[in-house]
Amino acid sequence: MAFPQVLVVTRLVGLHPFDNAGRFSHIWAVISCFVLSIASTCRVSAHLWFRNKYSHRFLSIENLIEDINTVLHVVIPFQHLWMMIVHRAKARLVFEFFHESKYTFSFKSIAVLYVTAIVAMFPAISVEYNYDIATVCAAVIYCTVHQLNLSIIAQFVAVMKILVLEFCSLNHRDLRKHSELIALSRCVNRIYGSQMILLTGFLFAELTSRAFELTVICSSNLDHYPVGSRAFVARSVAVSVFAVTTVIHVLLISRSCGATETAANEFNNKLFLLIKNDEQLCRNRKLFIYATLKPTTEFTASGFFKLGYPLVSTIISGVCSYLIILIQFRDLNRFVSRYLDQQLTGK
Repeated sequence: MAFPQVLVVTRLVGLHPFDNAGRFSHIWAVISCFVLSIASTCRVSAHLWFRNKYSHRFLSIENLIEDINTVLHVVIPFQHLWMMIVHRAKARLVFEFFHESKYTFSFKSIAVLYVTAIVAMFPAISVEYNYDIATVCAAVIYCTVHQLNLSIIAQFVAVMKILVLEFCSLNHRDLRKHSELIALSRCVNRIYGSQMILLTGFLFAELTSRAFELTVICSSNLDHYPVGSRAFVARSVAVSVFAVTTVIHVLLISRSCGATETAANEFNNKLFLLIKNDEQLCRNRKLFIYATLKPTTEFTASGFFKLGYPLVSTIISGVCSYLIILIQFRDLNRFVSRYLDQQLTGK
């Protein structure tokens, strides 16, 4: 089955401490801690390498945003593992159910997305830094570990996709199964809710950073990014690909949550129409009460904000607002520097 492939991949990178039957495994939990520790050490080491050697190429605000991204890269996987351990009973119900599901989830599209981001970044860094071996190795580590948090999104999207398929396969008599799916949806929301807070913050910071970096590269003839040079083209393409993949991950989260809520509500709507048009079904008290209650589910980031299609517009509007502020601060910084130089020169 294709769906367990997602679980196998996330288990190998330390994000799924459960065995093949969906039961929590203490051995895999220890292995997950070990793997995440190595990955976090590599990510921080690669970041410090670039920070010490090439920080002069970037503005202080860019370095600050990259520092925030690095912190989120370290915190989110461990926080996800912690939530899996704390809510292992709920997670066991979810994963056991999906292991028994007849539906599958294709991992190919997400795998292509990851490989595209890594492949686009690797030649850009190689050309930009004149094929320096140490820098290229650090870049490979950086770009590979960069996909770790996005594997959590892949796991979440896979779970939601199976939920949608299960909801769509119900008929009006499957009240018990619909209730079970609603309960499982709430378990999923409980398990992944806190991760979504940090992941949406990470995606927001990542998209803001890439948008600002692309704006600076394209609007200024920088010494290390002369317009028309190989470094300019490679870096512009790489940053654009990273920005696009970030937007795609926001869309994946929003679409999966919205589709699951729609599928759950669609069952209630169909049941209501059937009862409305059939007197015999209307006399069935169980069906009537269930149609009146309309049990449904919604997905939130631990109750702070709702996950769904509005999340896309919220993040994009926020990125545009912060991008304008960053550009204004950058222009102000250049104006103040030029003014101080003129004053010092005049004296």
